[in-house]
Amino acid sequence: MFHYAKYLIVSLLLFATSDVNADIAWPALYVVAGKSSIWVIIGGLLVETGFVKYFARKNWWKTILVSVVMNLATGIIGNIIIAIGGLGVAMLMAFVPTFHIVVWIATYFFAVIINTIIESIIIQLMLKLNFKKTYKWVFVANAISIIMCAIYVAVVDVRL
Repeated sequence: MFHYAKYLIVSLLLFATSDVNADIAWPALYVVAGKSSIWVIIGGLLVETGFVKYFARKNWWKTILVSVVMNLATGIIGNIIIAIGGLGVAMLMAFVPTFHIVVWIATYFFAVIINTIIESIIIQLMLKLNFKKTYKWVFVANAISIIMCAIYVAVVDVRL
C-alpha cells in the first residue's frame, strides 16, 4: 500500500510544479467582450434609447435614464448569464466544432433573449409598461445592438 502512495505523492508533486495551461474559450466570451466595447455600448444606447422613446412615449430624460439603467443591468447581470449560459449553448451544440457558425448564431440569439428579458423587466419596473407589449420592441432593439456587437467582434481583434 505504501508503495503506491509514494508514486501518488511524486506524481502530485510533479503535476503541481508543471506548467499547466487550461485556458478555454467559447463564442459567448467573445460576445461579452464585444458588448463591453465603448463603440458597441454607445451604439446600443443610441438604438435602444430611440426604441424606448418610440414605444414608451416618455420625455427624453426619463427615456435616457431607463436606457442607461437597463444597459447597466444587462452589462452586469446579462454578461454573467451570457458567459455561463453561452458555455451551455456551446456544449449543447457538441455535434459541431466550438467556433462553428451555428454555435455563433445560437450564442448571439441567446444573448438577445437574455438582454431582452432583463431590459423588459427594467422597463416594466421603471415605466410601468406591460411586459408583453414592450417585449417585441426591446427584442428588435437588442437584436440590432447584438448585430453591432457581432460586427465589432468580426472586424476588430477582440482579445480575451
